[in-house]
Amino acid sequence: WGFFVVVGHGVPAETVARATEAQRAFFALPPERKAAVRRSEAEPLGYYESEHTKNVRDWKEVFDLVAREPPAPPPAAVADGEVVYANKWPEDLPGFR
Repeated sequence: WGFFVVVGHGVPAETVARATEAQRAFFALPPERKAAVRRSEAEPLGYYESEHTKNVRDWKEVFDLVAREPPAPPPAAVADGEVVYANKWPEDLPGFR
């Protein structure tokens, strides 16, 4: 078990509060709604709830994202089996984005 807190980062308290509220709203969604933005091997960003440590399922849910997405890859990149780093967002939770 472990936690850490980052201090002195310069992010306004209002921004932190909005992010916290959005995170709580997302993780409170029913499983099928969160699964709509589930990550995969080809798309490693998004929701995930089946992480394992030492072959035991962790008691956590995560949402991986990148702060700045690269320019969109050409359609062939996906067909060629390349990993695509594009954020997935819940359609009906605009404050989460």
